[in-house]
Amino acid sequence: FKRSISRYHRYANLFACSVAIVLLDTLINCILFSVNKHEFIDWCISSTTLPIRIQQPDVWFNCHRLFDAEAKFAFTSLVLMILIYVYWVSVIIIDSRNFVMMGPEMSIRPPRRDMTLSQPDQHPTIILA
Repeated sequence: FKRSISRYHRYANLFACSVAIVLLDTLINCILFSVNKHEFIDWCISSTTLPIRIQQPDVWFNCHRLFDAEAKFAFTSLVLMILIYVYWVSVIIIDSRNFVMMGPEMSIRPPRRDMTLSQPDQHPTIILA
């Protein structure tokens, strides 16, 4: 029983470390995305396939608005991931700490064959071999 409990604790801690790595990676990606705004806007303007010339550069593909929307979505997703994943990991870790392996409540052994019972109005007689 002891080995199973320690494995459960170990797997819960390993899972918590994995979730922390995923959240840290997502945070770093959000920061890198927000720092490289100029590169995103250049990519947005240069990746168009439409040959239409529009006189107002602010309207042209709304790259600034697209960047703002993407940044808001990235950080909102990060916050939701942190809330959900931290709750999920905390439930698993708390469950692993409170986990107790219990022995079987019923015996797995087959019943004894040398046991004889008397009628209901008499006292039972048990013969042990």
